[in-house]
Amino acid sequence: MRLQRVEKLATHIAREFGRTKGEARRWPAEEILKAAGAPVPETLTDTDRYFANELWEEALEMLSKGHLYQYPKADHTVDAVIFRECSNWRNPAQILLIKRGREGEPYYNCWALPGGFMDPGERLVDALVRELQEEVGLQIPTKELTLVDVFDAPDRDPRGRVISTAFAAFVSPDVQPKAADDAKECRWFAVDELPDLAFDHHESIISAMEKAGMVE
Repeated sequence: MRLQRVEKLATHIAREFGRTKGEARRWPAEEILKAAGAPVPETLTDTDRYFANELWEEALEMLSKGHLYQYPKADHTVDAVIFRECSNWRNPAQILLIKRGREGEPYYNCWALPGGFMDPGERLVDALVRELQEEVGLQIPTKELTLVDVFDAPDRDPRGRVISTAFAAFVSPDVQPKAADDAKECRWFAVDELPDLAFDHHESIISAMEKAGMVE
């Protein structure tokens, strides 16, 4: 995630000042965090400013070494549609959702599917296994994750160009997830009583149910 933020910030710097390190006049901490796609609290602490300064220096170093790809790149996330309490794929009862808890990020305090950004060097399915462990404490083997679809609408994420790949899985009724990392809460919801969701996660759920033959 940090490397992605540095790359994003370096891209913004390059667009405005060009690739020469000396031309880049330091921005305010709020602008640095925003350009890097990092959370921007209403009131910045010294820690926030220190983090912004680190991102700025790393972005300039990346530019000075010519490590920035000349064309804009899209970020990639993974999302999980996790069903429980069903006898088979055709009769699910509940879906696991998390409440987004990172202040300054889009859809703060909104319900969403578990998931997150893929790290460099990860496969999509491995990224999802990691995110499920980090956010809700679930250990689901890759072989039990079924590919649902890719969601790539250009405006699906207010942070920029972010493509998401969704997977689905079934877990037994006795599974007890526990919110952690940037998930402030997690809860099972009946499929016919879902709350408003972040991003395009309703589409991911519908696609997962269609793929499994649960809806026509």
